[in-house]
Amino acid sequence: MSQTIDLRKKELPKIIPPTLSSPEPEPEIKVQPELPAQVETISWHAMLHRVPLKEAAWYIAGILFIAATVVAYFRQDFLFSVILALVGIVLILRAHSTANPSHIHLDRTGISIDGQKYLYREVGSFWVDYQPPHTKELSLQFKKVHHASIRIPLENTNPLEVRAHMIQFIPEKEHERSTLDYVIRLLNL
Repeated sequence: MSQTIDLRKKELPKIIPPTLSSPEPEPEIKVQPELPAQVETISWHAMLHRVPLKEAAWYIAGILFIAATVVAYFRQDFLFSVILALVGIVLILRAHSTANPSHIHLDRTGISIDGQKYLYREVGSFWVDYQPPHTKELSLQFKKVHHASIRIPLENTNPLEVRAHMIQFIPEKEHERSTLDYVIRLLNL
């Protein structure tokens, strides 16, 4: 039992008084005045959807209607012919519609397009596609698989400023264009 510790007999630690010596000067701490928190926002107007030329839309729609008729007559595939005809009708309707510029607004919470808010937590990645003079747009891919990606033209907005703002909130990842994107750009639709 020689290893038993008696907790009732506590030994208090000895306090050694500090020696009186000349105190060292404390380093001077300079406090800079706080800068007001700036809410960095970037806004611009852009045409999200291009209106195709009416003549080109009528030619392409005519070709689609002829293709629908040929498919229905020779292959008896009525579902595919109906789809071709509907694409032609949509193309004509789109050519005769009026396009209004959309208001795009970037702030600390997300991206707003004509009042529709996309929060940064919903966006998986972004890419600023800048190939002057042809392409100057912001591409967004969402985390949800069922949500289509969005391509926003930058118009006269500085792409470096947009990238510097977006990289604070979303990871940057190069987005490749699909074949459909190239065909739509080629046909100016």
